[in-house]
Amino acid sequence: MLGRGNSSPAYPWFGKRIGEPVPLALENYNLLHRFWRAEAVD
Repeated sequence: MLGRGNSSPAYPWFGKRIGEPVPLALENYNLLHRFWRAEAVD
């Protein structure tokens, strides 16, 4: 199970904006999927 969290104070810690949660979640899910398929990750 994956989630995007609901703690707005954490977003700035990672340089992200709380006002764009859906595009950010999609980007992160796509990256995770890419990492799962990769032989090695740098």
